[in-house]
Amino acid sequence: MCFIMNIKDKSQLLHITSEHTDYIKKLINGKTSTEAYIPKLNEIYKNISELIIAHTYTRFLADLFGGRTFFSILSSEYKISPEGLNYYKFNKIEDFKTYVGEYHGKLNSLTLSEEMQKEFLNEIYNAYIYNLAISNELDCKLNN
Repeated sequence: MCFIMNIKDKSQLLHITSEHTDYIKKLINGKTSTEAYIPKLNEIYKNISELIIAHTYTRFLADLFGGRTFFSILSSEYKISPEGLNYYKFNKIEDFKTYVGEYHGKLNSLTLSEEMQKEFLNEIYNAYIYNLAISNELDCKLNN
């Protein structure tokens, strides 16, 4: 199973998740997006713990790549101190390209049944949807 997505696949995934706002609303069901996401993660961890990797993969890569951009914007535009942005620092990663390559290599070496591969990919979609809901909610709160 290959986890390195080309730009076409990434664009398609973002398009698919952005079209599912009704699905997002059903998932969160009046709760904050984070309140809705936590039970989902707990359920996965209890029932099919291997699928938690799909969520950590999605979140980690977003934080790793987007975090550097957020760090720059938040520190320069919003004058947030470096200590307040520790979440976006990855001081122990010396070479991002090598690190991400090794990370993908480990994911690609996972041995998953065909059914588990489908569940894993579905869980990556879910992770994108939940994280999109969280981002949208934060964006609304910041802009109100």
